[in-house]
Formats: sequence, C-alpha cells, structure tokens
Amino acid sequence: MFMRKTFCSVKPVPILLALACAATFFTSCATDSGDAVSRNAQGLQLPQEKNPDLLDAGKRKAIAEEALAKIDSQFPGLGQVRTSPLNQLRIRDICILPNDDGLYYLVAFGGARTADGQFGRGFVTYVSEDLEQWRGPYPAFIPKEGTFWRIHDFWAPELHCWKGNYYIFGTTGDDSHRGTQIFRSTSGNPAGPYEPVTPRPVTPEDWMCLDGTLYVDEAGDPWMVFCHEWVQVTDGTICAARLSDDFTHLEGEPILLFHGSDGPNNHPDPGKDNYVTDGAYLFREDGQLKMIWSGYDNGAYNLWLAVSESGKLQGPWKQIAKPLYTKDGGHGMHFVTFEGKHKIVLHAPNRDSRAVLLDCDGKAVQP
Repeated sequence: MFMRKTFCSVKPVPILLALACAATFFTSCATDSGDAVSRNAQGLQLPQEKNPDLLDAGKRKAIAEEALAKIDSQFPGLGQVRTSPLNQLRIRDICILPNDDGLYYLVAFGGARTADGQFGRGFVTYVSEDLEQWRGPYPAFIPKEGTFWRIHDFWAPELHCWKGNYYIFGTTGDDSHRGTQIFRSTSGNPAGPYEPVTPRPVTPEDWMCLDGTLYVDEAGDPWMVFCHEWVQVTDGTICAARLSDDFTHLEGEPILLFHGSDGPNNHPDPGKDNYVTDGAYLFREDGQLKMIWSGYDNGAYNLWLAVSESGKLQGPWKQIAKPLYTKDGGHGMHFVTFEGKHKIVLHAPNRDSRAVLLDCDGKAVQP
C-alpha cells in the first residue's frame, strides 16, 4: 500500500517536515456542539475540556486505571495482554486518539489472537497512559474465514467519533476490489470490539478505493473523503461524497477534489505513468481548510499539503509545492496530548515499518 499526513518543526529528528500543527484530532465523543474553545475537523472537544480532571496527572491515572480494567473485561479469554514500547510495534497505518477516559487509543492493521485462541489479521487496537508503553493488541475486528466478504487487505484504519459512539473507517478488499468500510464499536469504547455497519464498503462498488476519512462540514453533515486508486485510473484522485448520518451509504455521486498529477512534486516511478494519491486527512487552521495527502517522488514516499481556496470541501484546492516529509515515511496523523503538546504519529520506513512519534510546534507554512 502507498501511504500518508501533517506540518511542524520536528525535534529532535533532523528531517524536512512542516506539518500543520493545528487542533486537528482531539477527541471527546460528545454529542452536543457546545462552545468549546478547541475543535477538531469533526467539531469535537479536547478530552480535557470535557473532563478537566485529565489536567491533573494523579486524577488522570486513576481514571485511566479504571478504563483499563473495563477494556480487559470487553475482551474475555485473551489472557495476559503484553505491554510494548511504541517503537517496537511492527505496525503501519497508525492513528492515535486521546480519549476522555485518560487513555490514548491506537488503531492499526495487524494480527492478533481472538478469545478462542485463533490468530487472525484485521484491525487491532492498543492503549496507553503515557504514549510510551502500549498494551495490546486487542482484536478490534478480526474476521473468521467465511464470515466476511474479504479477509486479505485491511489497511488505513482511522478512529472517529460520531453521535456518541466510536467508528473505524478502514480499507478492506483485495486486488479485485477495494473500498473503505465503516465499523462500529459494540462496546461503546474506542478499543472495540467492532462490527461492520454494512456488509461491504460504502465507496462505489465498481471503484478501487482506499484511505477513507471522515470530514464534517459547516452544517454538521458527514462526508467521506477517499482516494480513487491509481491502479484503476492511472492518475489517482482524491474524491469526496456525502455520507448518510447512519454511515450506511453515500448520498449522491462522488465529487472530484483533485488529481495526483496536480501535486507539483508528485512523480510516477521511473518508467511508469501512475500518480499515487494516498491518505487524505483534513483539518482547519487559521480559518483555512487544509488537507494532507501522500504520493511519491524518486521512489520515496512523500507527504504533501493542499489548501482549499474557498474554505470549503469542494475547493478549488491549491497544492503547496514544498514537500512536507521526504524520508520514506508517512501515513501520519496529528493529535494533541493531555498536556496540550502537538504530536505526529507515522510509520517509517514505508517497508518494514515501525511507529514513529514526533514532537512538533509552530504554524503551518502559509501558501
């Protein structure tokens, strides 16, 4: 898979990175809009806004320990769940969600044992109190043979909140058909377990799609932004379609946001004519709507930034020429810790990947 996402000065790693450290992926699964100071791309509060006790380290630890006990009860039969440092997790397509129960939740694709002792592949979750040590993997969604439409590809999971519950937007399929499918937590907890909202992906049936993400517009309506894959259209695209409120289907035809060839430094591999588009992720900063996406340059995975000139999802989208990350790592996302620090998580290198957590600060580079 080809990967992705955000824009900051990074310490201490000396890499070219200008990832947008706006308030982009704070999460409290509140159902009302309120008047919170900080909002993410889905209009949600910072966890510490919903629960001020999270600002006190001692109180947060007590809250987190109670949450950990609850998570273990949601996965009976797993036995002892191991704890590992983040940089030892062989995972990719990583998303971290800070939650108002004092825990950080990580979702990725990988393998895990289920309650019956069987090992399978799918979407897995980990939990942490401090971003350093992670408990897991928990089998968020590990389908058994014959119970799911495809058991080959499980890519690019993202955790999102919508109307009081948690959802995974994940890519499923194989080389004959791929799409973004949506999964709902059956426990009401980000760790899962999850079940499919629909039997198959909600992206167009006859399209090869991947890396769907949730965007909620100014009216509070949900959209899926996703990639129409280069393997089918050669010049990959990033598209958007209005989602039904119950996440069961797209409402109306997808709209084209831009082509991979619109990226000024997004180049095909030598001798090829394909333009990769991967991993769109949207956020607002300084009154602007911005999007991070990924492609390739000289065979290395790169990270790019686009800005909506209208401030709306429909664009037009202006591509920023300077690449944001050029060290063959990506599929990143941005979040804010309980202490208010901006972080980026990504996987690197693009092959044999590990989770990488970077500190960042500053403003996005302006177009």
